[in-house]
Amino acid sequence: MPVIIFILVCFAVSLINYFSKGAPLYLKLFPVFLFLVLVCEYVGYLMKYKHQNNLFLYDIIIIIEFLFYLFFFYSVYRVSIAQKIVIILMVAYLAGALINMIFIQGMKVFHTYSYMIGCLLIIAGSVYYFLQLFRYPQTGSIMREPAFWIATALLFYYACVLPIYGVLNYISSMSRHFNHTLRFIVNFMNILLYSLFTLAFLCKLNIRKSMS
Repeated sequence: MPVIIFILVCFAVSLINYFSKGAPLYLKLFPVFLFLVLVCEYVGYLMKYKHQNNLFLYDIIIIIEFLFYLFFFYSVYRVSIAQKIVIILMVAYLAGALINMIFIQGMKVFHTYSYMIGCLLIIAGSVYYFLQLFRYPQTGSIMREPAFWIATALLFYYACVLPIYGVLNYISSMSRHFNHTLRFIVNFMNILLYSLFTLAFLCKLNIRKSMS
């Protein structure tokens, strides 16, 4: 539940950019994406409370997450060939994830194959974004650039959770204490992810000091 609270706060703050005329498209779509994530987390929590299998729900939202994050990279890349590669990767990932869901891992387990591939794509996309910053320096401070904080959040989060989720189906059979420890780590990483997203939505706000 604490993670849901952070997602809710992140969603509320993201609406600032949704109603901003000059915001790029990926920022305007972020509230819609976060709302879907919020609904999924809440429904997943209710299903878990009722002892129902909610893995299919999370497998679906994870596909949406990776596609949205790839769209984010498409939006912030400056080189056209890089944007074309991202489009190809989006189509290939969607096709591969659906094939994995229907024919390989099925619909009753967590799709570790699709998740690991998605993690690697997001990590690679984040690394390329930072390389782009060195190649094409921006005017002004990057600390006031939403894309910088979003890419930072994605790189840090997926680099940390990749080893955990990659073997999730295997470690789920281990001791309950070990599972609780991993759940705590994942929850902490989620809190950090949405906190950095929130910072990204706020970083361009003009804070004016009142004058006496």
